[in-house]
Amino acid sequence: MPKKGWKSLTLREETMNKLQKMWQTDLSRPRSQTFTSYVEDFLTSLVEREDRLRKYGFFMRFEGAGESHVTIFDNTKRKSVTVRIDSKGKALYCLEDDSSTCIHVGFCYAIDQVLKTLIAKGFKLPKESS
Repeated sequence: MPKKGWKSLTLREETMNKLQKMWQTDLSRPRSQTFTSYVEDFLTSLVEREDRLRKYGFFMRFEGAGESHVTIFDNTKRKSVTVRIDSKGKALYCLEDDSSTCIHVGFCYAIDQVLKTLIAKGFKLPKESS
């Protein structure tokens, strides 16, 4: 019986084994973090990512990324937009809107591949507004 405020979840053994391997080999997690806490954090981040993609995904799609830029297609403008990655200043900058706070920059943070690259480069992620 789970604790109050928690629910149980049944997973296939293969999925559970993959999650346990991820937990065991993830060098970025705190060593004291329990497996349950790790899976909850992992699932929460997936849900948040999906929410961001649902919010912005209808208007834009990820086309690709390089070391210094991200290319997305803006369906409302019907064209590709380049967002520059400033590794020194730890910022993203949209060449289309001449801005570091436009929707194109926000969309880049919702792209898992881009987010992982930014974190690896030492970027601090923007705080989400309520």
